[in-house]
Amino acid sequence: MRRPFHILLRLLAGFSVIALSAPAPAQELLRREIAASDVKELNATIKLSFGHVSLRRGTTDKIAVIEYTKPKESESDLECRYSAAGGIGSLVIRSEEEEGLWDRGSEKEHREWSIELTDRIPVLLHFELGAGEGDIDLTGLKLRTMNLSAGASSIRLECNELNRIKAEFIEIESGVSKLTAHNLCNINFDRMAFSGGVGSYRLDFGGNFTRNATVTIEVGLGAVAVTMPEGLPARIKHDDSWFSSFDLDGNFLKKSKGVYESAAFGSADQRLVIAIESGLGTVKVHQR
Repeated sequence: MRRPFHILLRLLAGFSVIALSAPAPAQELLRREIAASDVKELNATIKLSFGHVSLRRGTTDKIAVIEYTKPKESESDLECRYSAAGGIGSLVIRSEEEEGLWDRGSEKEHREWSIELTDRIPVLLHFELGAGEGDIDLTGLKLRTMNLSAGASSIRLECNELNRIKAEFIEIESGVSKLTAHNLCNINFDRMAFSGGVGSYRLDFGGNFTRNATVTIEVGLGAVAVTMPEGLPARIKHDDSWFSSFDLDGNFLKKSKGVYESAAFGSADQRLVIAIESGLGTVKVHQR
C-alpha cells in the first residue's frame, strides 16, 4: 500500500502560488464534437494543467463534446485526438502548456473546459487536474473504472443515479486541495481507494448500495470526513498513529480494537468495508 506522503510528493507538482489577479482578457470559444462510432468501450484520458473543468454525461450520438474557452491572443494549447481500433475508442484531451510557479495571476486563470462523454458505452476514465477547479458529474455515465488525480485543486464529484454497470475500481488521489464527493455508492464499485495529502476531504457514501464493496482511505496531514446513511451495512477499520485524531459518531458497535460495525452489518447480504489509515491528519466518521 502506498503511503500518503509518497503520493503527496507527486501531486505537489501541480501546486502553484496565487499572484494578484489581472483583468480578464477577451475570450474565444473553441468546440469539437466526436461522432459516435462502432466501438464497445471508451478509454478517456483527460490531463489538464490548470483552469475550471466541467465533466458530465453527454448523448448517445456523440463520443464526446469538448468546449474550451481561452484568451483570444494566446495560442491554442489543446491537444484533442480520437482513434478507434478493435472495438475500443481512445480519447485523449490534454493541455500542452506547462504551468510555471508564478503563473496563476495571468490569463491562464480564465481557461474554461466543458467536456461531455457518451452515455452509450462503458467508459474507462483517467482524469488529472493540476491546479484549478473541477466539477465532475458521473450521473448517467456507464463508468467501468476511474482514476482521478488532483494537485492544487478544488474538486466536486457527484453521482446522482445508480451506475448501470459495475465499476470495477475507483481511485482518487488528492494533494494540496479540497475534495467533496457525494453519493459514492451510486458509482456501483467493487473497490475504491482514496489517498489524501494536505487538504480537506469529504466522502459521502450515499446512494444505492447493491454489492459487496471495499474502500481504503489514506490521509497524511489532511482532514477527512466520511458520512453514510444510518441503514448502510458498514464495517470501519481504523489504523491510526499517535498524532492522528479519530472521531466516530453514530450507531456503530465496537467489535475489537479499531474495528466498528453498523447495526445492519451482521445480517446484511451486501456489505461495505472501509479501512482508514491516518498519519498526522484527522478522521471523522458519522451516520446521517
